[in-house]
Amino acid sequence: MPGSSRCHRTPATIRCWSVTSSFVRRRCLPPACRSGHGFANLIRPFIAGAGESYVAAALTASVCVMIISPMGLYGANQRVANTMLALLWLGTTLAGFRAIRQRRYADHRQWMLRSVALAFAIIANRAWTAIALAVFVPEIYTGAEVDSTSLSQAIGVASWMSWVVNLLIVEWWLHRRRSSDRRMGEVRQQSSSRITTRGNPPETALVLAALVKPASSKSLRVPT
Repeated sequence: MPGSSRCHRTPATIRCWSVTSSFVRRRCLPPACRSGHGFANLIRPFIAGAGESYVAAALTASVCVMIISPMGLYGANQRVANTMLALLWLGTTLAGFRAIRQRRYADHRQWMLRSVALAFAIIANRAWTAIALAVFVPEIYTGAEVDSTSLSQAIGVASWMSWVVNLLIVEWWLHRRRSSDRRMGEVRQQSSSRITTRGNPPETALVLAALVKPASSKSLRVPT
């Protein structure tokens, strides 16, 4: 039977997941949401709400960083780095919000990936600060006297690295994804334009068979 052969080819984990998901849809969801489209319609408001909450939080935080950045205690290097972070975070978030309002989903995804990468700068800053202090001010870990100039330099470098590296990683991933999609599109185009004899009329099969004959064979006559 077709159903049993298909089930036999499906891995056990996929079968288990399919049975579980279908059981959850039948037992735990209302009738209008038991199909795939219904389930997508069910979770779409939650996704939209989460996105709107992130946009509101990111816009507020970026404006706050922009206000606080000129008050940095470790020199112009740190102030400029944090100000650039705030401007880019604000710009990418607004660009992503504008793209989703215009239903440009691919652009929205790319801009929001950049925005989230910049949002994680505060987390990456902790690791980069520890590395920069170990490189520029190693005496801070031994309890010796610390040079204020070296300390400011370490904090400034960590402030730049905390968001520049994140943004470079995202841009590299997006470039790789676009290149992969472009190659897949070229492969699909070549596959669709390739001539195959399966399912073609007999005349096409005769023409292709005649094309592979030696040059000394008689001239090709296409049946009418």
